[in-house]
Amino acid sequence: PEQRDAISNVLCNGFQKGGMAHRIETIGQKLEIVEFDCYGPKAVAAIKASTFTRTVVSRSICMRMHRKPTSIKLERFRKYDGTDIIRKCLRWAEDNREAMAGMTIEMPENLSDRQQDIWEPLFVIAHTAGGNWSQRVRDAAVNLVGVSDQDAELVGNQLLTHVRQCLEETGKDRVFSCDLCDWLNGLEDGGYSSWNHGKGITQKRLARELKHYDISPDSIRGESGTKKGYRKDWFKDT
Repeated sequence: PEQRDAISNVLCNGFQKGGMAHRIETIGQKLEIVEFDCYGPKAVAAIKASTFTRTVVSRSICMRMHRKPTSIKLERFRKYDGTDIIRKCLRWAEDNREAMAGMTIEMPENLSDRQQDIWEPLFVIAHTAGGNWSQRVRDAAVNLVGVSDQDAELVGNQLLTHVRQCLEETGKDRVFSCDLCDWLNGLEDGGYSSWNHGKGITQKRLARELKHYDISPDSIRGESGTKKGYRKDWFKDT
């Protein structure tokens, strides 16, 4: 979780110029807060968009990956040395720095203000590159917008459905967080058992997902005592 929070901080602040991230560094014999410029392209892989908060997702370009069909044969991509392509990209960026600096691009209307902020650098690069790159990046933006939101929403909707199913099956008006997590991880088609690197959904993760719906765990009394959990009526409005 600490590593994910650190990555989230960089992603949240590094999507536009001037974005800064902070770290505690040992300078001499003192611990001091150091500011880092984190603006620039970054790539992060996750099983689900909901691995990160909605704030992070809304400031990212999300692409859903698919497993390659066995019928398609591709050359393996291993031990790639990117030295040459890095050198060429740096040279191209330096050669075109002035041309891109003040460029204004007309963005697709279906992109929100935040999405336009995220996509604009790619539109500028594509326009400068020429050829059919402008149309390709425009098509990509139109097709990819909303993918991340849908993924995050689908996970939330699925979780709510399963919580309701758990409460209906037990016939109780409350459930402990630990028991609910055990029930969710035991679902054959739920997929929760693969969360957290195969350890399953945890009480902390469950609370974070339900927090999007203003539902938070609290101390409740049950047959085995008092523990953190949820009451059925807390889900009524959602």
